[in-house]
Amino acid sequence: MALSKKRLGGEPTGKIFHNAFFFYDEFYINRYVLCPRKETELLVEKALQYIEKQEKKNLTVLDLCCGSGAIGLTIAKYAKKTLSVLLTDISKKAIRVSKINQRKLKVKENTKILRSNMFSNLKKGLLFDIIVCNPPYIETDNLKNLARGVKDFDPKIALNGGSDGLKFYREIAVEAKKFLSKSGKIFLEIGYNQKESIRKIFEKNGFSIESFKDYSNNDRIIIASQN
Repeated sequence: MALSKKRLGGEPTGKIFHNAFFFYDEFYINRYVLCPRKETELLVEKALQYIEKQEKKNLTVLDLCCGSGAIGLTIAKYAKKTLSVLLTDISKKAIRVSKINQRKLKVKENTKILRSNMFSNLKKGLLFDIIVCNPPYIETDNLKNLARGVKDFDPKIALNGGSDGLKFYREIAVEAKKFLSKSGKIFLEIGYNQKESIRKIFEKNGFSIESFKDYSNNDRIIIASQN
């Protein structure tokens, strides 16, 4: 009966049962992290395809705004090369969820999880071959218009991308250069209507952009390379 009341109250089944399937694995989730979406699997696929093509044997990966850890932990598990993956999030409660999933996927040997507000707690001089991120990208004024299952049961901190939804892309475009290897790439999930705005932000900061569509033919993935 309690479960029925929760479902009737709009709570998603994943949040009720604390599980979500992503890629080939089951992840623990709760109301302090987003439920990973199928579209985000495309971000992982693009990163894995890029990793497989690299001649370098030992690659370093940074997963910003990691939430449940779905992106970074999946890359760590399924990459066909030796990786060192650092996952970061500002939320202590999200970090706890990531650590649970780190154990579930058995990737503790090649992953580290750190609490950090974006790049703030990263050591100077640390360089990554890949930076991957699914940042908050909903416009602040649009949060109230989201579906009830998202609006009432997902953490606002993981949704709110500022007044125009682009706050975190601006920070990444400026700050990532300090932590990205010369030939490194940035893999980002974006809102369906944000491609051109994000392209301008990154091109202004010395990057070239590739974009890819999701299963619904919406612009969803951007890969940024330093010029």
